[in-house]
Amino acid sequence: MRVLITGVAGFLGATLARRLIKNEIEVVGMDIVPRDAARRLEGLKLDYRWQSIQDLTSIDAPFVVHTAAVADVPLAARSPIFTLQQNVLGSAMLLEACARHDGFERIIIQSSESVYGYARRIPIPEDEPLNPTNLYASSKAAQEMVAMSYYHSHKLPVTILRSCTLYGPNSRTNQVVPLFIQKALKGEPLRIEGDGNQSRSFNFSENMVDGILAALNEPTAVGEIFNIASGEETTILELAQRVLRLARADLAYQDTWEGLIEFIPARAGETGVRLYPDITKATRILGYHPRVSFEKGLALTIESFASH
Repeated sequence: MRVLITGVAGFLGATLARRLIKNEIEVVGMDIVPRDAARRLEGLKLDYRWQSIQDLTSIDAPFVVHTAAVADVPLAARSPIFTLQQNVLGSAMLLEACARHDGFERIIIQSSESVYGYARRIPIPEDEPLNPTNLYASSKAAQEMVAMSYYHSHKLPVTILRSCTLYGPNSRTNQVVPLFIQKALKGEPLRIEGDGNQSRSFNFSENMVDGILAALNEPTAVGEIFNIASGEETTILELAQRVLRLARADLAYQDTWEGLIEFIPARAGETGVRLYPDITKATRILGYHPRVSFEKGLALTIESFASH
């Protein structure tokens, strides 16, 4: 098996590459990050392409996992045109290259739970109408539609995976879990946007890799969309409290959080959002089960950050 990973220098891309290489699978990696700056790939042997997907005209691998994206909500809000070019146009360029590749077998499109926005059903099934509440989420919803159009019109073997918020060793440091961990380890107060009742299904990165590998190897996954999540719902306030208890032994039995947690104005489109995807379909068809629980994954991530 030969697998092309777009965005291979990123958190998920590098985690997936490490697992594939460990399993003796040949990896082609593509990213706009120079090879010597791709610190997450240190020690890995792969065919590295320093290139943007927006300039892609052909591919030479029968399997593709598309993780390259503008993935930060604040950046997407400040740079909407760049975000749409990367997440939608760039994905279209990749899909077109896949459609022209003889013997192509599968492309996994890495999407996001954010496409659901204010969902009517909790936990959220895959057939919930899309209702994105920010530019990033809108770009991922558009990416999905473009991908499924290639499935229907070109018979391209597409599978879409809607991921929840990922965390783990080597997490991007500007995401909520690593941000909270870094502040807790430094003894600084954790800042929550809004009242903290917005929720996510935080998933350990290795669980996501399990879902990707299952989707690559399941013939009936073609043309399907799956939620790949932790199976647990956690509010941002609960996340902050868990991080503080695990990162600081003196707070293990803390009941009051005054001075430890600060509340700031909510981010636009975030108030009251519950992003808790239902993983029943992924369990039934892909055999997906999150191996690493939220509590265990959080402890492993804190240990990693503390050691560095």
